[in-house]
Amino acid sequence: GEKIVLLAVDDIDAATLRQAMLNHGCNPLMIPAEYHQIEEVPKLGVGKTDFSKAKALAVELSSAAAAPICSSQNPGPASQD
Repeated sequence: GEKIVLLAVDDIDAATLRQAMLNHGCNPLMIPAEYHQIEEVPKLGVGKTDFSKAKALAVELSSAAAAPICSSQNPGPASQD
């Protein structure tokens, strides 16, 4: 399924943002499921937001956040030829 992911240059307090969105009547389904702070928003050559690159970045960051930090499998020592 799809989810809403917020990419922000500024530091965002998730609880404050969530409450502000609810207070302004936003549908709870529209509240971001994930928040990621980035250095800069991807831009096209003309200076507009590059939404396809932003989406790819959101997918990448979401995947990285969901990936386990370390593997539970021990591959064992590397073989030498």
